[in-house]
Amino acid sequence: MKRYLFFFFVLLLASCSLQNIQVYTYQPVIEIKADTTEMLFNVPDLEPDGWWNGDGVCTIEREIEFKETAGLDAYITDINWMIISNANNVVVSKTIKMAEPMTIRSESFTMDLEVILSEN
Repeated sequence: MKRYLFFFFVLLLASCSLQNIQVYTYQPVIEIKADTTEMLFNVPDLEPDGWWNGDGVCTIEREIEFKETAGLDAYITDINWMIISNANNVVVSKTIKMAEPMTIRSESFTMDLEVILSEN
């Protein structure tokens, strides 16, 4: 019985701490520098053959700058995008998985984004 009491006392002393135990969470913070995250498209129907026949197209190029501000490495693994009509109806929403994650460190990283939207 003394062994169990001694073992319990040693376990109790080993689990005590003289100060508060802090829990630190390390999470990267990415700052996105762009004019806006929205892009306004106007895809005209170029010929009178009706919509969805594939002759109208609109292209927008956007430069987006990423910077990690917490001093940690961050990774972009996928990109989510959504097309919304003027009536706020979601037309299509998809996620693109990147084959190799983009690493973003404390220096800035610029990505040129070209979005092409056609009638199809």
